[in-house]
Parts: sequence; structure tokens; C-alpha cells
Amino acid sequence: FTTLASYGSVFVEGGEPSFNDQNVERLTLSAEFRHEFENGLNLRANLRYSDLDDDFGYVYLSDTAARTGSVVDRFYFGSDSTAEEWIGNAIVQYDASFGRVDSSTLAGVEFRTASTTSADFYGAYDPIDVEDPAYVGPPTGYTPYNVEETDYTTRSLFAQQNFSFSDRIVATVGVRQDWLDIENADLSSGTRVESEDDFSETSYRAALTYKITDETSAYASYVESVAPPAIGTEPERGEQYEIGVKYQPAGINALFTASAYELTKKNVVVPVVLDTGVIERQTIGESRVRGAEIEAKAEFAGNLGLVGAYSYQESEFVRGEVRGTTVDGNAFATVPNHLASLWLTYGVPGEGARGDIDLGLGARYVGEYYYGVTNDTGKSPEQYYVDASFGYELAENTSLQVNVSNLLDRQYVVGKGTAAYYNSGRTVTA
Repeated sequence: FTTLASYGSVFVEGGEPSFNDQNVERLTLSAEFRHEFENGLNLRANLRYSDLDDDFGYVYLSDTAARTGSVVDRFYFGSDSTAEEWIGNAIVQYDASFGRVDSSTLAGVEFRTASTTSADFYGAYDPIDVEDPAYVGPPTGYTPYNVEETDYTTRSLFAQQNFSFSDRIVATVGVRQDWLDIENADLSSGTRVESEDDFSETSYRAALTYKITDETSAYASYVESVAPPAIGTEPERGEQYEIGVKYQPAGINALFTASAYELTKKNVVVPVVLDTGVIERQTIGESRVRGAEIEAKAEFAGNLGLVGAYSYQESEFVRGEVRGTTVDGNAFATVPNHLASLWLTYGVPGEGARGDIDLGLGARYVGEYYYGVTNDTGKSPEQYYVDASFGYELAENTSLQVNVSNLLDRQYVVGKGTAAYYNSGRTVTA
């Protein structure tokens, strides 16, 4: 059982203190069932319910180079949205051995039903003297320009077969069938306008792993994906090819991995800022990401742990058009070429009445990226963050965990569209 309330007030000098606010309330309930029969047969089932309420309002400055004096125009925007979801599955697995061949057969069903509502509003607001700001309170009497209700239903069947030959070669094949139904009601005009669509999609996956030595293995995999679409658009389909190597040295609790991949997606939907300032979701024909990753995980004597990772990726729109302009060859928006992270943990065993203590400290690096799909609206700065964590065992099977993200409260412009957007500041969760 989990409840979460996050995000407090957000305020800038040119905004409106009584209106600049975001509130998120999320409730999640999860249940899990497992049962092992005899002769290698087992059954497991999972069910989760979640409920989300998210509302925010913001008053922002709209300046021009031609302005004289210190009075600047302002606009307001915001939204109220809700989401309610049920998702569950049931999976049967049968494990057996035939001489030097081990087999694992898996089959299951899954369902997901979700309902969302959204109301978006936008408009001009009172100008403000930025040298001597006087606040006038939140906007009143505004009417949402977009009001929608959407229901999603997904039903799925899937099966997967694994074979292990002489504990040296592992082969995996799988298939999944999804049925997607969407119903939408547009209430923006004051009259309910309903539309619906349904899709049937099949996806496959396969992988092969070869154990070169007792410490080293190599693998290759192919995976297809299907993402639920919006009404009037085709489902987003993905294909991923990946090769890699894993090394787990003897005598030390460590794992080192390296991989290279190519990910292609078709019918990708991206947000585009129109000349009017309205943000519209448009479909790009085909996109591709090629990259390589390395990762190291290790535990050392003295309860010290380390996790380090580096990723390089090149993104590209293979074919596509935005507002009548081709974006072939352009890089994705907000996708950096370089990502790196390092995380250190240290455990202090409990003594007497004091429980175990776990300390963590880490750093993240995010390379620069383009703000927009047209690649002509600027690039982000390089970003550096420090994170920390503290865990304390209150009693057996009961612990307190505190995580701090962006410990140094670094601030960067991470996005630009109708306005400049900053990253999240220091965030503490317990």
C-alpha cells in the first residue's frame, strides 16, 4: 500500500505566488499471488490499482526585445487531470529437464483498463512591473480550451519458451498478441463529441546467449514493441536489435556488462509548438537510435558497493515531417548523446538497539541535447547532479528510506517550447 503527495509551490518573481502551484496525489494498491505445484509447475498473478490527481497553474512572463520600460506582459496556463487504472496478469510456468536440456515454458494473460480526464486552460493576464512587482491574485473566470475524457482497454495473450543446452547455450523465443480499444469524448465545445478506435497487434521476441567461459557470456536479442496509440493514429511500433557481453569474475561479487543496440520506431508521436503557441501532437514517420552502454556493479569488503554506467547514443529521424518541414536526419528533442552515473553505497551493521544503516552517494551527468525536433531552437547545457540516500532498519522487516535527488539544488534550462523550462530542484522523499 503506497500513498504519495509531492510537489509544492513553484514561484518566480514575474509569476503569481497564489497561482503558481502544482499538486499531485497518487494512490497505489498492489496484490501478488504465487503458488508452486509439484513437478515444476507454478502459478503467479498480479493486480494493481492506481488513482492520480494532478493539477497545476502557472503565470509566466512574455517578453520581447522591442519592449521599453519595465512593464512586461504575462500569460497564464495550467491543467487539471485525473487517471484511474486497473492492470493485472496471470502467468503459468512449467520447468522441466530432458537430459542435458533444460526447458522453461511460460504462458499468460494480461488486462489493463484506464480512464483519464484532462482540462487545459490558457490566456493573457495582467502585465507586471518587474522592477516593482505588484501581485493581483490568481486568474478568475477562465474557460478551458481543451476538455477530454479517454478510456483505454487492453487485453493480451503471451507465451515464451526458453531452452538451455548443456548449461552453455540459452535460447528464448516469445510471442504476444494485444487487442487495444480506445474511446474518447471531446467536451471542449460544450457538446460531447465521441470517437473510438480499436487495434490488434502481434509482436515477437528472440534471444540467444552463449556461455564462453564460466565467467564470460555473450548474447544477441531481437525485441518488438507496441505502444497504445491515440485515436486516428497507428500504434507506435518498435524493433530493437542488441548484442552484448557479460563478465562475472570469480572471487568477487561483481558484474561487468557492455552492449550495443539499434532501436527503430515507426509512427512516433511528438509534441510540436505551432506558430500560434499551441502545442500539438504530430506523428513522425520513422525514428532510430543507435548506441552503446557499459556498466559495472561490485561489492567490496567493508560493506562498500559501487555501480557505474556510461551510455552513448545517436538519435535520428529517418523520415518525417513537422509543420510541412522535413526533419529527416535531425536528432531527437531532449535526447542527449552522453549519459553517465556513479553510485556508492556503504552499509553499517546494526549493534544493540541500533538497526542497520545504509548510506548512498552518487553523481549523474547528462550531456547537451536539442530542445526541439527541428534542431533550430537551441541546445541545453551539460548537466551535473549529486544524489544521496539514507536507510535505517527500524525493526525486523521494517525500514525507513530517505532519498535526496539533486542534493546541491543545481538549476538548468532543460526544455524550451512556449517557455523555458527548468529541471526539478532538490527533491526529498521518505
